[in-house]
Amino acid sequence: MGVCSSSPDDPNVKPSTQKQKRDAKEAKASEDAKIKMLLLGCGESGKSTIFKQMRILHGKPQTAAELLRLRDIIRSNCVMLMVALANFIEATAEVEGLLLADERKAFNKVLEEVVSNFNDENVDANAEHCMNHIPQFQTLWKSAAFKEAWSRRAETDAIDGHNALMDSFDDITSADYAVPSNHLLLSRVRTEGVVSHSYDIDGAIFEIFDVGGQRYFRKTWFDCFENITAIIFVASLSEFDQMLAEDKSKNRMTEALDLFSSVLDNAYFTKIDLLLFLNKKDLFATKIRTSNIADQKDFSDFEGKPNDFDSGVGYFIDKFVAFNDDPERQVFVHITCATDTGNISFVWESCKEIILEANIQASFGL
Repeated sequence: MGVCSSSPDDPNVKPSTQKQKRDAKEAKASEDAKIKMLLLGCGESGKSTIFKQMRILHGKPQTAAELLRLRDIIRSNCVMLMVALANFIEATAEVEGLLLADERKAFNKVLEEVVSNFNDENVDANAEHCMNHIPQFQTLWKSAAFKEAWSRRAETDAIDGHNALMDSFDDITSADYAVPSNHLLLSRVRTEGVVSHSYDIDGAIFEIFDVGGQRYFRKTWFDCFENITAIIFVASLSEFDQMLAEDKSKNRMTEALDLFSSVLDNAYFTKIDLLLFLNKKDLFATKIRTSNIADQKDFSDFEGKPNDFDSGVGYFIDKFVAFNDDPERQVFVHITCATDTGNISFVWESCKEIILEANIQASFGL
């Protein structure tokens, strides 16, 4: 009858039932002790950049293999930007007319060899396109046509911030290119499903989940909802005049507002305070100088000072917070720049105290 009394040296005997129970109990206690956080938001909001910042601030450095892969991702991102602008130029006669003779030759080569074969999910092929078309991309990025297309990027699928990658194109395509932290933060690969990392921060274990934000990934969110301590919802301030990549009829900011409302209404989250990051404040500050919020159909009720940063930010804060109709639940708002490590470090210190307090209250059923 001797499962519990068998010799540990006997290879034919299973581990003690008592030990199995003890190990399971310890594993559960360890899991229960984790502070679980969800990063939610629409695609391109910057939540994955914040996820990267947490590793920079509290995790291990990138491995050599990861940096090598990042190099290819960044080169692919350069191609993604040039393809988005090339598609816009080809469809916009007055912009295409700005191409000079040598630029048109480069443009036609890119259309034929890159745009026609482009797949935004094929990083390896895109990185190869980047290295095989260096002179064409150099010529086009300096052209008046591509400068005009970039100035009208709200009409394209171009990703804000990737102009900084093209401005460093010579470095990025050099044989000895080593990925700097600012390029790491600007790099973009779509989050598919759920990615998580755990960090020991001041003795507390934080498990942070980055969940794909495009519409077709949101059904996976429900798999992450159990025992969540905090939610960081990320929305891009600078996208108030842009349309969704997956639905050209829907304003990106309106989509973020609708999604935030649905998160507040979700039965899983009724007892959870939300941290709202209104992100890309740097890009918003630049864009607001020339783009008026009230010109957007969805935001025609804006009555603040045109082209004013503070008026615009205040307007969108009010829009989001108005969805919270529960006086016992708080929405903590932060204005962020996800690519600025100093800013995210400062904001995180404030958020950490809120999250730890929420975890204590949840642990004691308060």
